[in-house]
Amino acid sequence: MKKINKIIAISLIFLIIFTFGCNNNGNNNVLNNENNNSEVTNNINDGDDENISKTKGFMWKVKDKDIYFFGSIHVAKPEMYPFVESVEDAFKASEILAIEADVNSIDPQMMADMVTYKGEDNVFNHLTEEGKKKLEEISKELNMDLNLISKFNVWSVGSTLSTLQLMKSGYDPNSGVEQHFILNSGDKEIAELEGGLAQIEIMNSLTDKEQEELFVLSLESNEKNKENFEELYNLYIKSDVDEMTKYLFEEMNEQNEVEKKLLYDRNINMAKTIEEEFINADKKAFIVVGLAHYLGEGSIIDLLREKGYEINLVE
Repeated sequence: MKKINKIIAISLIFLIIFTFGCNNNGNNNVLNNENNNSEVTNNINDGDDENISKTKGFMWKVKDKDIYFFGSIHVAKPEMYPFVESVEDAFKASEILAIEADVNSIDPQMMADMVTYKGEDNVFNHLTEEGKKKLEEISKELNMDLNLISKFNVWSVGSTLSTLQLMKSGYDPNSGVEQHFILNSGDKEIAELEGGLAQIEIMNSLTDKEQEELFVLSLESNEKNKENFEELYNLYIKSDVDEMTKYLFEEMNEQNEVEKKLLYDRNINMAKTIEEEFINADKKAFIVVGLAHYLGEGSIIDLLREKGYEINLVE
Protein backbone atom coordinates (compact mmCIF):
# COMPACT_ATOMS: atom_id res chain seq x y z
CA MET A 1 0.00 0.00 0.00
CA LYS A 2 1.24 3.49 -0.82
CA LYS A 3 2.68 5.38 2.14
CA ILE A 4 0.60 8.48 1.41
CA ASN A 5 -2.65 6.48 1.47
CA LYS A 6 -2.03 5.27 4.99
CA ILE A 7 -0.82 8.64 6.26
CA ILE A 8 -3.78 10.54 4.82
CA ALA A 9 -6.30 7.97 5.97
CA ILE A 10 -4.95 7.74 9.49
CA SER A 11 -4.46 11.48 9.90
CA LEU A 12 -7.99 12.14 8.67
CA ILE A 13 -9.55 10.20 11.50
CA PHE A 14 -7.27 10.97 14.46
CA LEU A 15 -9.50 13.84 15.53
CA ILE A 16 -12.67 11.87 14.84
CA ILE A 17 -11.69 8.85 16.89
CA PHE A 18 -10.17 11.01 19.63
CA THR A 19 -13.39 12.99 19.89
CA PHE A 20 -15.50 9.85 20.14
CA GLY A 21 -13.23 8.37 22.78
CA CYS A 22 -13.21 11.49 24.92
CA ASN A 23 -16.92 12.31 24.67
CA ASN A 24 -18.53 8.87 24.88
CA ASN A 25 -19.13 7.80 28.47
CA GLY A 26 -20.07 4.24 27.59
CA ASN A 27 -18.01 1.08 27.27
CA ASN A 28 -16.38 2.33 24.08
CA ASN A 29 -14.45 5.07 25.86
CA VAL A 30 -11.20 3.37 24.95
CA LEU A 31 -8.95 6.31 24.15
CA ASN A 32 -9.92 8.30 27.19
CA ASN A 33 -9.19 5.39 29.50
CA GLU A 34 -5.88 4.80 27.78
CA ASN A 35 -4.81 8.42 28.17
CA ASN A 36 -6.45 9.56 31.40
CA ASN A 37 -3.16 10.59 32.99
CA SER A 38 -2.10 12.82 30.11
CA GLU A 39 -1.42 16.49 30.74
CA VAL A 40 -1.70 19.09 28.03
CA THR A 41 1.22 21.46 28.45
CA ASN A 42 1.56 23.01 25.00
CA ASN A 43 0.57 26.55 25.87
CA ILE A 44 2.37 29.40 24.15
CA ASN A 45 5.36 30.52 26.20
CA ASP A 46 6.05 34.26 26.19
CA GLY A 47 9.21 33.96 28.29
CA ASP A 48 12.86 33.57 27.40
CA ASP A 49 13.25 29.92 28.40
CA GLU A 50 16.22 28.60 26.44
CA ASN A 51 14.82 25.08 26.64
CA ILE A 52 11.55 25.74 24.83
CA SER A 53 10.94 24.15 21.45
CA LYS A 54 12.31 25.77 18.32
CA THR A 55 10.13 23.83 15.90
CA LYS A 56 9.59 25.85 12.73
CA GLY A 57 6.87 23.70 11.23
CA PHE A 58 5.54 24.44 7.75
CA MET A 59 3.99 27.86 7.16
CA TRP A 60 3.08 29.82 4.01
CA LYS A 61 1.63 33.32 3.56
CA VAL A 62 -0.59 34.81 0.85
CA LYS A 63 1.14 37.90 -0.56
CA ASP A 64 -0.52 41.19 0.47
CA LYS A 65 -2.99 39.31 2.70
CA ASP A 66 -3.01 38.48 6.40
CA ILE A 67 -3.63 34.84 5.62
CA TYR A 68 -1.30 32.07 6.73
CA PHE A 69 -1.34 28.36 5.97
CA PHE A 70 0.15 26.01 8.56
CA GLY A 71 0.66 22.28 8.05
CA SER A 72 -0.39 19.96 10.85
CA ILE A 73 0.26 16.53 12.20
CA HIS A 74 -2.71 15.43 14.27
CA VAL A 75 -0.79 13.64 17.01
CA ALA A 76 2.49 14.75 18.59
CA LYS A 77 4.32 15.30 21.88
CA PRO A 78 3.98 18.30 24.25
CA GLU A 79 7.69 19.13 24.00
CA MET A 80 7.23 20.10 20.36
CA TYR A 81 5.67 23.41 21.48
CA PRO A 82 5.64 26.31 21.22
CA PHE A 83 6.66 26.85 17.62
CA VAL A 84 9.23 29.47 16.62
CA GLU A 85 8.36 33.10 17.25
CA SER A 86 7.39 33.87 13.64
CA VAL A 87 4.71 31.15 13.73
CA GLU A 88 3.30 32.04 17.13
CA ASP A 89 3.28 35.76 16.25
CA ALA A 90 1.40 35.11 13.00
CA PHE A 91 -1.13 33.06 14.94
CA LYS A 92 -1.54 35.68 17.68
CA ALA A 93 -2.18 38.40 15.07
CA SER A 94 -4.91 36.42 13.34
CA GLU A 95 -8.61 36.88 14.03
CA ILE A 96 -9.73 33.48 12.76
CA LEU A 97 -8.35 29.99 13.35
CA ALA A 98 -9.55 27.77 10.50
CA ILE A 99 -9.19 23.99 10.88
CA GLU A 100 -10.50 20.88 9.16
CA ALA A 101 -12.92 20.01 11.95
CA ASP A 102 -13.62 21.41 15.41
CA VAL A 103 -13.75 18.43 17.76
CA ASN A 104 -15.78 20.45 20.26
CA SER A 105 -18.62 20.97 17.78
CA ILE A 106 -19.31 17.28 17.07
CA ASP A 107 -22.37 15.68 18.63
CA PRO A 108 -20.92 12.44 20.09
CA GLN A 109 -24.22 10.56 19.80
CA MET A 110 -24.67 11.46 16.17
CA MET A 111 -21.09 10.46 15.56
CA ALA A 112 -21.57 7.14 17.33
CA ASP A 113 -24.57 6.40 15.12
CA MET A 114 -22.45 7.00 12.02
CA VAL A 115 -19.50 4.77 12.97
CA THR A 116 -21.20 1.80 14.63
CA TYR A 117 -23.03 -1.20 13.23
CA LYS A 118 -26.67 -1.74 14.11
CA GLY A 119 -28.37 -4.76 15.66
CA GLU A 120 -26.35 -7.97 15.69
CA ASP A 121 -23.93 -6.74 13.06
CA ASN A 122 -20.26 -6.23 14.00
CA VAL A 123 -16.87 -5.58 12.43
CA PHE A 124 -16.08 -9.29 12.02
CA ASN A 125 -18.87 -9.62 9.47
CA HIS A 126 -17.10 -7.11 7.23
CA LEU A 127 -13.57 -8.53 7.31
CA THR A 128 -11.73 -11.27 5.49
CA GLU A 129 -10.07 -14.02 7.51
CA GLU A 130 -6.77 -12.18 7.06
CA GLY A 131 -8.30 -9.02 8.48
CA LYS A 132 -9.76 -10.83 11.48
CA LYS A 133 -6.39 -12.40 12.22
CA LYS A 134 -4.66 -9.02 12.01
CA LEU A 135 -7.12 -7.42 14.46
CA GLU A 136 -6.63 -10.27 16.92
CA GLU A 137 -2.83 -9.97 16.72
CA ILE A 138 -2.77 -6.22 17.31
CA SER A 139 -5.41 -6.21 20.07
CA LYS A 140 -3.51 -9.00 21.86
CA GLU A 141 -0.28 -7.00 21.64
CA LEU A 142 -2.13 -3.98 23.06
CA ASN A 143 -3.63 -6.20 25.80
CA MET A 144 -7.13 -5.01 25.07
CA ASP A 145 -10.47 -6.76 24.61
CA LEU A 146 -11.39 -6.44 20.94
CA ASN A 147 -15.07 -6.87 21.85
CA LEU A 148 -14.98 -3.34 23.33
CA ILE A 149 -14.77 -1.89 19.84
CA SER A 150 -16.30 -4.67 17.73
CA LYS A 151 -19.42 -2.58 17.05
CA PHE A 152 -17.32 0.10 15.34
CA ASN A 153 -17.09 -0.11 11.57
CA VAL A 154 -13.90 -1.31 9.91
CA TRP A 155 -12.07 1.99 9.48
CA SER A 156 -12.81 3.18 13.02
CA VAL A 157 -11.69 -0.12 14.59
CA GLY A 158 -8.41 -0.10 12.68
CA SER A 159 -7.71 3.55 13.34
CA THR A 160 -8.53 3.20 17.04
CA LEU A 161 -5.94 0.45 17.36
CA SER A 162 -3.37 2.50 15.44
CA THR A 163 -4.02 5.50 17.67
CA LEU A 164 -3.64 3.38 20.81
CA GLN A 165 -0.32 2.09 19.50
CA LEU A 166 0.98 5.63 19.07
CA MET A 167 -0.30 6.68 22.47
CA LYS A 168 1.62 3.80 24.05
CA SER A 169 4.70 5.16 22.29
CA GLY A 170 4.30 8.58 23.91
CA TYR A 171 2.36 10.41 21.18
CA ASP A 172 -0.93 12.06 22.05
CA PRO A 173 -3.91 13.48 20.09
CA ASN A 174 -4.16 16.05 22.91
CA SER A 175 -0.82 17.37 21.65
CA GLY A 176 -1.72 17.48 17.97
CA VAL A 177 -1.01 20.73 16.16
CA GLU A 178 -4.69 21.72 15.90
CA GLN A 179 -5.12 21.18 19.62
CA HIS A 180 -2.13 23.44 20.36
CA PHE A 181 -3.69 26.31 18.44
CA ILE A 182 -7.22 25.65 19.72
CA LEU A 183 -5.99 25.70 23.32
CA ASN A 184 -4.33 29.05 22.70
CA SER A 185 -7.05 30.55 20.51
CA GLY A 186 -8.53 32.80 23.21
CA ASP A 187 -11.41 34.79 21.70
CA LYS A 188 -10.53 34.02 18.08
CA GLU A 189 -13.27 32.72 15.83
CA ILE A 190 -12.81 29.01 15.06
CA ALA A 191 -13.98 28.10 11.57
CA GLU A 192 -14.33 24.64 10.06
CA LEU A 193 -13.25 23.89 6.51
CA GLU A 194 -14.99 20.50 6.47
CA GLY A 195 -16.49 19.46 9.81
CA GLY A 196 -16.20 16.17 11.64
CA LEU A 197 -19.44 14.67 10.34
CA ALA A 198 -18.45 15.41 6.75
CA GLN A 199 -15.14 13.65 7.37
CA ILE A 200 -16.95 10.60 8.70
CA GLU A 201 -19.09 10.52 5.58
CA ILE A 202 -15.91 10.44 3.49
CA MET A 203 -14.61 7.46 5.46
CA ASN A 204 -17.95 5.68 5.30
CA SER A 205 -17.99 6.08 1.51
CA LEU A 206 -15.05 3.66 1.28
CA THR A 207 -15.97 0.04 0.58
CA ASP A 208 -15.32 -2.64 3.20
CA LYS A 209 -12.38 -3.83 1.10
CA GLU A 210 -10.86 -0.34 0.91
CA GLN A 211 -11.35 0.19 4.65
CA GLU A 212 -9.74 -3.15 5.46
CA GLU A 213 -6.72 -2.50 3.24
CA LEU A 214 -6.16 1.00 4.64
CA PHE A 215 -6.90 0.53 8.31
CA VAL A 216 -6.56 -3.16 9.18
CA LEU A 217 -4.17 -4.99 6.86
CA SER A 218 -1.77 -2.04 7.12
CA LEU A 219 -1.52 -2.40 10.91
CA GLU A 220 1.93 -3.39 12.13
CA SER A 221 3.45 -4.31 15.47
CA ASN A 222 3.66 -1.63 18.17
CA GLU A 223 7.40 -1.30 17.64
CA LYS A 224 7.20 -1.08 13.85
CA ASN A 225 4.33 1.42 14.02
CA LYS A 226 6.40 3.54 16.41
CA GLU A 227 9.41 3.43 14.06
CA ASN A 228 7.31 4.46 11.06
CA PHE A 229 5.67 7.38 12.83
CA GLU A 230 8.94 8.54 14.37
CA GLU A 231 10.33 8.91 10.85
CA LEU A 232 7.42 11.19 9.92
CA TYR A 233 7.57 13.04 13.25
CA ASN A 234 11.31 13.73 12.96
CA LEU A 235 10.84 15.01 9.41
CA TYR A 236 8.14 17.34 10.71
CA ILE A 237 10.49 18.66 13.39
CA LYS A 238 13.17 19.13 10.74
CA SER A 239 10.68 21.25 8.73
CA ASP A 240 12.18 20.67 5.28
CA VAL A 241 9.48 21.04 2.60
CA ASP A 242 11.32 19.21 -0.18
CA GLU A 243 12.30 16.30 2.05
CA MET A 244 8.80 15.94 3.48
CA THR A 245 7.19 16.14 0.03
CA LYS A 246 9.48 13.41 -1.24
CA TYR A 247 8.74 11.25 1.80
CA LEU A 248 4.98 11.57 1.41
CA PHE A 249 4.64 11.34 -2.34
CA GLU A 250 7.60 9.32 -3.60
CA GLU A 251 5.37 6.29 -4.27
CA MET A 252 2.70 8.27 -6.09
CA ASN A 253 2.03 7.42 -9.72
CA GLU A 254 -1.47 7.66 -11.13
CA GLN A 255 -4.18 8.84 -8.80
CA ASN A 256 -6.62 6.12 -7.69
CA GLU A 257 -10.16 6.42 -6.34
CA VAL A 258 -9.13 6.21 -2.69
CA GLU A 259 -6.54 8.98 -3.08
CA LYS A 260 -9.12 11.04 -4.93
CA LYS A 261 -11.59 10.75 -2.03
CA LEU A 262 -9.15 11.16 0.83
CA LEU A 263 -6.87 13.83 -0.59
CA TYR A 264 -7.55 15.49 -3.92
CA ASP A 265 -11.33 16.00 -3.74
CA ARG A 266 -10.90 17.43 -0.26
CA ASN A 267 -8.11 19.75 -1.46
CA ILE A 268 -10.43 21.14 -4.13
CA ASN A 269 -13.25 21.72 -1.65
CA MET A 270 -11.03 23.27 1.03
CA ALA A 271 -9.26 25.54 -1.47
CA LYS A 272 -12.67 26.79 -2.68
CA THR A 273 -13.77 27.51 0.90
CA ILE A 274 -10.50 29.29 1.70
CA GLU A 275 -10.74 31.50 -1.36
CA GLU A 276 -14.39 32.43 -0.84
CA GLU A 277 -14.49 32.84 2.93
CA PHE A 278 -11.03 34.16 3.76
CA ILE A 279 -9.05 35.47 0.77
CA ASN A 280 -11.89 37.25 -1.04
CA ALA A 281 -13.32 38.47 2.26
CA ASP A 282 -9.89 39.86 3.25
CA LYS A 283 -9.92 38.11 6.61
CA LYS A 284 -7.00 37.73 9.01
CA ALA A 285 -6.87 33.95 9.13
CA PHE A 286 -4.49 31.25 10.33
CA ILE A 287 -5.46 28.08 8.47
CA VAL A 288 -4.32 24.74 9.91
CA VAL A 289 -4.88 21.47 8.04
CA GLY A 290 -3.00 18.21 7.64
CA LEU A 291 0.39 18.92 6.09
CA ALA A 292 -0.11 16.61 3.08
CA HIS A 293 -2.92 18.90 1.90
CA TYR A 294 -0.37 21.70 1.38
CA LEU A 295 2.34 19.72 -0.43
CA GLY A 296 2.79 18.48 -3.98
CA GLU A 297 0.71 18.72 -7.14
CA GLY A 298 -3.01 19.19 -6.59
CA SER A 299 -2.49 20.52 -3.06
CA ILE A 300 -4.50 23.41 -1.62
CA ILE A 301 -1.57 25.77 -2.18
CA ASP A 302 -1.01 24.45 -5.71
CA LEU A 303 -4.68 24.99 -6.59
CA LEU A 304 -4.70 28.54 -5.22
CA ARG A 305 -1.48 29.40 -7.04
CA GLU A 306 -3.10 28.23 -10.28
CA LYS A 307 -5.76 30.87 -9.64
CA GLY A 308 -3.11 33.57 -9.53
CA TYR A 309 -2.47 33.96 -5.82
CA GLU A 310 1.17 34.34 -4.80
CA ILE A 311 1.78 32.09 -1.80
CA ASN A 312 5.25 31.94 -0.30
CA LEU A 313 6.90 29.67 2.24
CA VAL A 314 7.79 31.58 5.41
CA GLU A 315 11.41 30.68 6.13
